[in-house]
Amino acid sequence: MTNIQWRDIPGYEGYYQVSNYGKVKALKREINGICKGTKYKRIIKERLLAHSTDERGYIKYMLSKECKVKMYSAHRLVMYAFSHVDETLTVNHIDNNKLNNHISNLEYLSNLDNINHYLNLKGKSIIKILDTKTNTLYQSKNAAAKSFQNEINPMAKNYNNALKKINNNLNKRWKIVDTP
Repeated sequence: MTNIQWRDIPGYEGYYQVSNYGKVKALKREINGICKGTKYKRIIKERLLAHSTDERGYIKYMLSKECKVKMYSAHRLVMYAFSHVDETLTVNHIDNNKLNNHISNLEYLSNLDNINHYLNLKGKSIIKILDTKTNTLYQSKNAAAKSFQNEINPMAKNYNNALKKINNNLNKRWKIVDTP
């Protein structure tokens, strides 16, 4: 690793920094406080934090501040510090390697674009659903089911029933459109 840069993690300035490679370190500091009714004084040395890997293979770090502990994905921390914070978008690993958290390998995408990126890397195509009755193209079965549930019964909240009807009526009213 060459040219390592460290930046404060937004919301944890003076507590933690993240590198452009996705490593996280605790900063040297003295803590005087009260946690759950107990007074304490601690000196924190600057050190790299240990990480864990979640069930999906993403690197996670546990950060604490003022007696509150929260788990973060390394790729999100890198984007927060080196780009900007955007909770509405998904952080995509461009090379699809969940362990490569370098800033040059990360980008913000919509959830749909992130799925499409993954499928394209795997050599698969994106499946869309065409309603032949209305000639409406839906981006997914889920989007078609949400629209179709209102047609079945506008008062119904039964999304699963709408999805079943779409699956049962493929090749009749609903067509799978395979796009490159």
